[in-house]
Amino acid sequence: MNISKNTIIAIAMVALLAVAGVAVAISLNQSETVGVTYYGNGGQTSQGEDKAVYSNETAIDGNIFQYEHHSFIGWNTKADGMGTGYAVGSPVSSGTILYAQWACSYHVTSLSAFGANPGFSLSINESPLYVYSLFASPAVIKIAGGSDWTLLGDESFMGSIDGRTYTVTLTVTGCQGTPIYEVYEGTPMIGFQTVDDVGISITYRAL
Repeated sequence: MNISKNTIIAIAMVALLAVAGVAVAISLNQSETVGVTYYGNGGQTSQGEDKAVYSNETAIDGNIFQYEHHSFIGWNTKADGMGTGYAVGSPVSSGTILYAQWACSYHVTSLSAFGANPGFSLSINESPLYVYSLFASPAVIKIAGGSDWTLLGDESFMGSIDGRTYTVTLTVTGCQGTPIYEVYEGTPMIGFQTVDDVGISITYRAL
């Protein structure tokens, strides 16, 4: 079978184009999969971006994004958290897309106390209560220490500390609705919800 010179040239050109096409496809594919793509999922970088790409082989910290009244809790392959979860430092493959996962959180913006400390401590959501304490809503403030606590009403409790009777009044400002005051299993506590940071004032005195 005789093949003309033009036919041979045409076949060669088709082969070259096919190889070039494969090379271009490979190049594009490599470009798309280099690095791990992180989405703020509500959070933004300091430059106002909601997306960042890093070449790290482990999941980075979520502090690259800021989200007001939210705390970063990890990464997920789905924005709604229904995919595969990744903790900070977990191995992650190039080409993976991860979405930041958040929990609502607030801060104690002010904390004022009046009276000599009689030896009790306060916690919020089981963590020590300080000014700038981070907490989630709903929140529970507890008084640890003392005994024989009773609720006096008007945001006040009465109990015995080191053989003396004290009244303790806690006022929460900036919360949503009215806080609930109660003594549960001997522990004074205040439950509340918030849509903003809160302030807490404490007054205690010996009777």
